[in-house]
Amino acid sequence: DATYLPALEGLGNLLVQEQAWEEGLRIFQAILIHHRDGLTDLEVVETYWQIGEIQARLAQPDRAVKSFEKALEIDQGHVASRRSLVAVLEAQGEWDAAVEQRQRLVPLLEGKPKLESYVAIGEACRDKLKDPYQAIDAFTGASRLDPASVPVTEALLALFRETRQGQKAADALARL
Repeated sequence: DATYLPALEGLGNLLVQEQAWEEGLRIFQAILIHHRDGLTDLEVVETYWQIGEIQARLAQPDRAVKSFEKALEIDQGHVASRRSLVAVLEAQGEWDAAVEQRQRLVPLLEGKPKLESYVAIGEACRDKLKDPYQAIDAFTGASRLDPASVPVTEALLALFRETRQGQKAADALARL
C-alpha cells in the first residue's frame, strides 16, 4: 500500500537487508514520491542516502552521486551521505572531488575517524593528485591530532624533503 508510510519503510528496510536492491530502490523512491511532504528533513535526507547506497550497489555510480548530493543539499552535516559520496568518488577515480568531500567531512568528525580522514586526504593528495603541498596540509592536521604518530611524521618528513623544506624536514626527523 503506497499510501501507508510505515509499511513502505519497513518493506524497504527488509528488502535492503535481503539485498533485493532493485525492489528496495523502487520502494524508497515511492516513499519520496508519495510521502515527501509528510517527512521531516532528516527523513528525506536518510531516504536519499539509502537510495544512493542502493544505486551504488547496483553499479549506478552517477545516480548514487546525485542522490548523495541531494541529501547533502538538505543537510550539509549528514556524515553517512558524505562518507558514501567519498567512497563512490574514490571508486570512480575522481580524486579531486573525493578530496574536496573528505575535507568537508573532517570538521564533522572527532577522534580517530578525524585522524583517519586527514591521513586519507594526505595519501590521496600525495599519491593520486601528486600535490605535495596539499598533502603536507593534511598530514599536518593529522599530526596535530596525534603528534606521536610515526607514519604521519614519516610522511611529513618525506614530503618536506620532496618540497625542499629543510628546516621542517629536520624538525620532523627530530620528532622521529
